[in-house]
Parts: sequence; C-alpha cells; structure tokens
Amino acid sequence: MVRDRRALPGYGAGHDDRPHRRAGGVDVARGAVGQRFAGDRAHDRDDGHGHGGVGQLHQPDFASGQYPHHGSRQLPVQGLHPGRHSAYAARVRHRDAAAADLLAAAAGGFVVSGESVLIVGGGQAAAQLVVSLRLGGHGGPITLVSDENAPPYQRPPLSKQYLAGELERERLLLRRAEYYESRDVELRLGRRVLTVDRGHRRALLDDGDELGYDRLVLATGSVLRKLAAPGSDLPGIHYLRSLDDADALHEELAPGRRIVIVGGGYIGLEVAATAAKAGAEVAVLEAERRVMSRVASAAVADWLTGLHRQSGVRIRVGEQVR
Repeated sequence: MVRDRRALPGYGAGHDDRPHRRAGGVDVARGAVGQRFAGDRAHDRDDGHGHGGVGQLHQPDFASGQYPHHGSRQLPVQGLHPGRHSAYAARVRHRDAAAADLLAAAAGGFVVSGESVLIVGGGQAAAQLVVSLRLGGHGGPITLVSDENAPPYQRPPLSKQYLAGELERERLLLRRAEYYESRDVELRLGRRVLTVDRGHRRALLDDGDELGYDRLVLATGSVLRKLAAPGSDLPGIHYLRSLDDADALHEELAPGRRIVIVGGGYIGLEVAATAAKAGAEVAVLEAERRVMSRVASAAVADWLTGLHRQSGVRIRVGEQVR
C-alpha cells in the first residue's frame, strides 16, 4: 500500500552561478526560482519543453548545471511559438538593475555579510537560499542541517523517473556536494534539530552537538500525513516523500505485485502510472468524488481517470480507508 502525501510538486530549479547572459537586450544573471525574463532573441525563447501532464517531466540535469536559463521546468506561456520572436511576460523583470545588485538585495537583505547563518531543512528553499546568499556576496559561515542523508534534491521525479529506475540519484541533486564544499557551506546531513535557544542563539542537534548562529532560517517544508487506520504500522505500507521512501517503494514494483494507492492526487496517480508500467496490479482509492479534485476540473479528472484505466489501473472514488 502506498500513501499519497498531500502536497503539490514543487516547480522550479536551482540557481545557476555561471556568467551573465542577455535577455531582453540587457545583461542579467540566471534567474531565481520562479523568475521569468522578457526576451526578444532566439536564444531567449522557450525550448518547447515543459511539464506535459501527470507522469511526464522535462528533466534538466541540475547537478551538472545543464538546465534552462529561465530557471523553471514548467513554462505556462500563452501564445508563444518556439520558432518565432516572442516576448515573455515576466514575473520578475531584470531590465532596470544589474543582476548582481538584485541578487544581493534579495539574498542579503536580512543578514550582514559576516554573520553566521543556520538553515534548518534540506529542500529546494534551503538550497536556493545558500546559492542566493553566496551569489549576493555573503561571506559569513553557512550551515545547513537536514534530516536526510543526501544534499538538497528535487522531489517531483521521485514518483516518476526515479521511481521507475530511469534516473540516477545524482541527477536529482540541485547541487552536488562539491558545490557546497567549494563555497564553504557546511552540510550536517542525517541530523535533526531538537531544540532552539533563541535567547542564546544556539540549536541542539540529535547527536548532542550545539550550533551557534546569528541568523536562523527554518526551511523544513511540509510533513506528510500518515495513514490513520488500524494496521497502518504493518509491513508493506509505504509513504513517498524522500529518496529512501522511493528506493523502498521501487523494490515493490514488479510484475504480479498488487499495489493499493491511497490518494488520487498528483503523486498518487504518478505512482500508479509508474507501477502499472512496471507490470504491477494497481488500484487507486480516492476519498473525493473524482481524482485531482483540488486542482483539476471535472473534465480533466475524467480524462485522467480514463487514461489510467486504459493502462489497467483500477480507480475507485468516494472510498476511504478506515
């Protein structure tokens, strides 16, 4: 059984600290998460790759720096033809200021250059903050504490390519470990913060170490909901949020295995598609009257239901596990 965590996939990419390029006729640095540029040159146009629906993903290689300059893996561009000169409606425009100044203002507005920064959390926000602080000129100590054993990585592929065994673990990393080391960022992986003494500005880790800080950033992200039903602690029940979760679930995906997925949202349907492709017998239980009820129209939900049923996935709506 697989429990679908109730959190939407995070769309966005890490920063790129390669040299500036031009967009819209001015020099800019590569954008932060969610930023879009106004471009009127051929190389500023959409490359035509985006999120093609449940189970599909344009997968840039963030760890190696091979990813699009627009900084987002989903481009909701309307009226844009990849073969013509077109202008992006920018969320954040970089026309009137130098990129370095913008980055410094965004990342360094709350911290003095020499202050120490303690980041609790190992997700996308934590990784982006590290990059933005260093790009913005912050030279003080930075420590990142995460309860996972891997540097910050993308989570969306955990239910798709990575779960299917089609994507290497290193390709998920937003930055390789060498990136943090070369920029004097200390990674405390596999550790949890137990208590924070705000008065003395110290944090106690689960291994007994204490870390001092000048600035504390909590970037822990969401917590998945556990199945609240008798027998929820039995063997064979999986949750999907982390790399370790995906590795354990991957072992269950084999021809003839029977898998029940609780939840018909993005992740539940993506896992269902991946498991069915691996030859497993899959059933999805959704408490609402249609799948994707929180984010999709009835027409889209019906289309997705039909698509999965064509692949052999049984979908039952209005069903709860008690």
